Amino acid sequence: MISLTNFSLPATFLCAAFLCGAARLADAAPEAVLAPVVEVKGSVSLTGGGMARSANLRAGGTLAEGSTITAAPESRVLFSPVPGVTVSGHAESTVSLVRMAVAKSGGAVQSRDVRLGLAAGTLSFSTDKRTSSTTTFAVETLRGTLSAQGAVGSVAIDGSCVHVASLSGKMAFKPTGSAGAISIPPGSYVTICAEGATVRILMVNVVASTVTEYNSDGVQVASRAAEAQDLESARGLFEVTLGHVVSVVGYGLLGAESVAEITTTLTTINQVFAAAGLAPVEATAVGTSTPVARTDSESATTPTLSSGSANPANTSGQVISRER
Repeated sequence: MISLTNFSLPATFLCAAFLCGAARLADAAPEAVLAPVVEVKGSVSLTGGGMARSANLRAGGTLAEGSTITAAPESRVLFSPVPGVTVSGHAESTVSLVRMAVAKSGGAVQSRDVRLGLAAGTLSFSTDKRTSSTTTFAVETLRGTLSAQGAVGSVAIDGSCVHVASLSGKMAFKPTGSAGAISIPPGSYVTICAEGATVRILMVNVVASTVTEYNSDGVQVASRAAEAQDLESARGLFEVTLGHVVSVVGYGLLGAESVAEITTTLTTINQVFAAAGLAPVEATAVGTSTPVARTDSESATTPTLSSGSANPANTSGQVISRER
């Protein structure tokens, strides 16, 4: 008979087989994180997230999972739910922070998970391509859920309708109750509206100059060439999205690859607009008709973004600067 009284396994074996494995599993579990507030303009209130009462939000503060932020008229907040993701809650918007979590293993980030809820107003976002492989981002609305990866866009609620604009990356909208999702290419504008018991979904793909209609299951039912009024309907949300990009680029929160794709998309959009006899898309703050200030240069460490206007009077394009 073999005695095990003085028998012991090497510590490294025990670690590899039991203790270290358990530690790695625990280490990789997602943990809720705080979102730093980058900028506040006007009046933005904060409720929930463990707070006993509402408070006015200030730049330099943080937001906790479970919080709800509400921006007053002519107000806006810019925050970063997780590294690589930035969000603007625009004037008269109500945004809930449903999920903000990061999972790490051995000190390396395994995943970043952001889920927001938009109850009113307009929300713009950017999910940097540098972190897109480990980041999931979603916005819940009354008509369904928008998901995005390495993308820049906006979501807006207007009555019973939801509007989505995409300037870069991969985006998809899954209508409520649908088994499938509608892919939204860069340079597209989508409207999801309830008309009685029917949900109507229209996508204006400005880059392709097409209009496609989908049913509530996300199945294509019709398509036609885009007309000038279709293109013009996309202008507002495109310009709001560019206003968000202005701030993000100004703070150095968006990588060169993302900026390059936005520039390419914007150049094509403005070529299509020019061909239709329309003015070029300009970066505009939500709730106003005033274009965001521009300069001729940007700091050497910050990527620049050309508007790519096809207007012969501005063939060199303009550089969007940080919003002042």
